[in-house]
Amino acid sequence: GFNSPRAPLHSSLVHRIFPPTMDITNDQARALFDAGCFILLTGLPEGSEVGIDGRESKLTTQAERKGSYHAIRRFSGFKFVPPGLHLVTWSPAPSSSTGPAAIPIRHALIRILEQKERVVLTFDPQTETMRYDDQSVISDDHLRTLDGELAPYPFDGLDRWKELTRWIDRETLQVLGEQRIVDGLTHVIGEETHKGEEVLSDMTAGIQFVQFKLRKSWKTGAVGEEVTRFSKDKSWLLGDVVNTQLNKIGANPTLRLADTSDPFNLLGQLQLSFVLLLYLSLYGALSTYKRLLPLLTRSRSFLLHPEQYLGNLDMTVFLRAVISTLTAQLHAIPDGSFETELPEFDMFLLDEIESLRHDIASSPYRASLTTEWEELRRVGQRWHWDITGLSQTDVEEDEESDEEGEYAPVVVDIECIVYNNQGMMAFLFFGYRSPNVSTYHRWPLIALGS
Repeated sequence: GFNSPRAPLHSSLVHRIFPPTMDITNDQARALFDAGCFILLTGLPEGSEVGIDGRESKLTTQAERKGSYHAIRRFSGFKFVPPGLHLVTWSPAPSSSTGPAAIPIRHALIRILEQKERVVLTFDPQTETMRYDDQSVISDDHLRTLDGELAPYPFDGLDRWKELTRWIDRETLQVLGEQRIVDGLTHVIGEETHKGEEVLSDMTAGIQFVQFKLRKSWKTGAVGEEVTRFSKDKSWLLGDVVNTQLNKIGANPTLRLADTSDPFNLLGQLQLSFVLLLYLSLYGALSTYKRLLPLLTRSRSFLLHPEQYLGNLDMTVFLRAVISTLTAQLHAIPDGSFETELPEFDMFLLDEIESLRHDIASSPYRASLTTEWEELRRVGQRWHWDITGLSQTDVEEDEESDEEGEYAPVVVDIECIVYNNQGMMAFLFFGYRSPNVSTYHRWPLIALGS
């Protein structure tokens, strides 16, 4: 069952080895050298931007303090990188062929590193591409000669990076396909491009997250009340996506259910789509995120009765992970993003947070999740958001203010009637009956033909 969360990528042992700040002693530096990973990144022209796990700097002619490490003229990569998931990003400086006004495309390597692993990235200025090599044997002596050209990992941001990516594992990264390096123009299969063109689902090249249509969230053959119910409550769709598309995924053998269906993998895909959106400005990832989040925030029946959809699940643990993910994401969004790169994204997030709050506040898990929810509220204040607390009174008022529950109308039929035998006019009728009212309502919606 899911009675305990999946083990995080960074163990407590690693956290003890790697101090949270960069002011380290010689003994700590030797320990970091012995246990840490190295990412060699060479060949980038002056003026390029490089970063790791969301911390970036520009390569300049003079050493200067940028963010959490020194940018230096001769830059050869990163040292003391802790094992686990990492995102290495770079934007080559505009070349003479592209012109100084060209908008640089951000590229990234997303990889889970093992202890003491060495990765080599080499930029080719002729083709303006990066070559990835994880097979090279790099000796300790060679690394020591490069020490002054390697930027130390920014440990002061490690905890937030871990929270932002905690549920991304090797199985999650399979959505990237055979690609080792992705960029801001990489296709996301099944999503629209920035021009509004849909990337065909049968394309083999691109990133492929779980596929589903959020607006068709009921099972095939459903009619009447069932269509109405699951068009608002995404529980059936959530269970179907996890059971049919994620049922062979599960890196941790202690988290087994029938066919290893694991909703935490869905949370991992949500986190990956957010990382690609935030750090690569990948438009298709935005569309994916806006499909995945409502699946988790608008599944009231799943929240109350998970056994009907997936079986044994510790819902408190799962909801705590969802809330913590949202909190980490709000932390990570840069100031001014909602006015520039992500217009209206703040309204989308507020709507989904309110939907989740509404369901949690009327559930048995409310008291167990108060601490996590209050932290989410605190982070929301950064954007001057007034996120409502988990109050039962608020829920009751919400149910009275909109016709939900027993007052919701139920679709019962749709019919088309031709009023004369010449077919000169036809009307499409929509019928519904309120569950607690005997009256049957029938209204013409549209006239067809003339």
